[in-house]
Amino acid sequence: MLEALRERTRPVNLSGDRLLPVRDDLASLLPGGGLRRGSVVEIAAPSLLFVAMAEAIRVGSWAALVGLPTLGLAAARDHGITFDRLAVVAAPPVDLAATVVAALVDALDLVVLGPGVVSRAADARRLTARARERESVMLVHGRWPEAVDLRLTVVGRHFEGIGHGHGHLRGWSVEVETDGRGAAARRRRALISLAGPDHVGPVGAADVGSAGIGSAGGSAGSAGGSAGSAGSAGRSAGSAGGSAGGSAGSAGRSAGSAGGSAGGSAGGSAGSAGRSAGAGPALTTTGIRR
Repeated sequence: MLEALRERTRPVNLSGDRLLPVRDDLASLLPGGGLRRGSVVEIAAPSLLFVAMAEAIRVGSWAALVGLPTLGLAAARDHGITFDRLAVVAAPPVDLAATVVAALVDALDLVVLGPGVVSRAADARRLTARARERESVMLVHGRWPEAVDLRLTVVGRHFEGIGHGHGHLRGWSVEVETDGRGAAARRRRALISLAGPDHVGPVGAADVGSAGIGSAGGSAGSAGGSAGSAGSAGRSAGSAGGSAGGSAGSAGRSAGSAGGSAGGSAGGSAGSAGRSAGAGPALTTTGIRR
């Protein structure tokens, strides 16, 4: 069965070179402008895994995700990854993980490994040699027990359109630095976009981790946040009153706490109502959390 799969999924390499293609902004970071076949690449941010995989899959390569059960496939789709050439092994048995990875390296162009899938240095050495022999690329999220050919590290994050708890998200990007060995030894930096005009939506104070954000909800949510801020000011005033003067301060604290509770409740209710009312486009926030 594995032999049949190997024949069906042999690497697509029409140009005769030893590179898998990547997006243009990522290509500027990579020696030769692509992922070198037979290499091991360590990638810190899950969202960058999608960026690294998408173009190769688009032009016909097969890929596998191994040991990444929490990686959002909806976010993968947002990055342009199609599922008809993607295999998923959510949680391979610990004692068979290296064997599973070796079989996939034999058959596919790209094998993406989650943290701890390969933890023994001896297994890592064998798989590195196998990937080089089979001209497959291993993308590793987390630390690889042996030296890697290339490492991509996120050194900064940039959000467009968001203030302190409010605003309209227009896009976000990460600043990525590379280092490695051989041709990758020279450090390079570039800004990689993780979302743009097709992934926009208003953001309220409590919405940064939400799956979907509506346009109407953003405005109402911001109003609710302002009300909550007023309540916080009330609590601060009460605390100041307590420090300043005995029983009068106690009364100030009680009043401030009441004001804070009322303001916060009103703000939360307004924000919730706004988000419920919103019917804007869904926003995948993988890039925000990473």
